[in-house]
Amino acid sequence: MRELGGEYRKVLAGLTPGQDGALRADLAMAWLLGIGLMRTVTAREPLASADPERVCRLVMTTLDRFWTLPAQPPPPDADHGPEGQAPPR
Repeated sequence: MRELGGEYRKVLAGLTPGQDGALRADLAMAWLLGIGLMRTVTAREPLASADPERVCRLVMTTLDRFWTLPAQPPPPDADHGPEGQAPPR
């Protein structure tokens, strides 16, 4: 199973030009596994009975943006410094 996951990660990581391809690949695989679990194991409605083609369109639209959008640092706020880092304590 790990080998298969590694192969998928390698292919998926190549879909993004950024240096965080492996992380994006793992996040995408985790999301897809979660969708599968929600559809089949927990049978959570409306996802469980949703048309597979519709689910696929929604997922692919989101994943397309996920691969192509650059990662943005979080906006500065009271809990984070100007670079999105937590202030030293």
